[in-house]
Amino acid sequence: MISISLSEASASLVRHQGSSRQLQSARNFSTKSHNQHATNPPQLLSNDMERPSCSLCGHTFFDRVQLQAHMEMQHRDTLLKCSLCGKGYKSYQGLQYHMERHKGTSFPCPVCDSRLSSKSKVKRHLLQVHNCIPCASCSQIFPSGPQFTQHVLNCP
Repeated sequence: MISISLSEASASLVRHQGSSRQLQSARNFSTKSHNQHATNPPQLLSNDMERPSCSLCGHTFFDRVQLQAHMEMQHRDTLLKCSLCGKGYKSYQGLQYHMERHKGTSFPCPVCDSRLSSKSKVKRHLLQVHNCIPCASCSQIFPSGPQFTQHVLNCP
């Protein structure tokens, strides 16, 4: 059996409590420091810095990167055009998302250089853009109206 004196046990306990207090103090500092930076990011701690703002609409931002992204998204003069169908987008992300729709099999418009993702979209495109209707039997394209009606009556 191990025996230690009461004074040795007390001294050991005091040393242990001291190190526990130091550890708890370090934990408190670390937590406080983390919480302070989480609620007050370093760029917001200084009131001396003026936040960048949009000269067109007045919206303010935390940094120039956000202002630049805003200008490209909200105030772009020219649209980024799809090389396949000509549709325009304000952002690169919008154009990239749109380009995903063109992947896989594409169906060309017989009138213009547009390529669409399905046959039904080609038919809709022909009607809306070119005011034409394809014949379901022979696939010939006619302007909507009497020419198409006459063709349908005579098409085998």
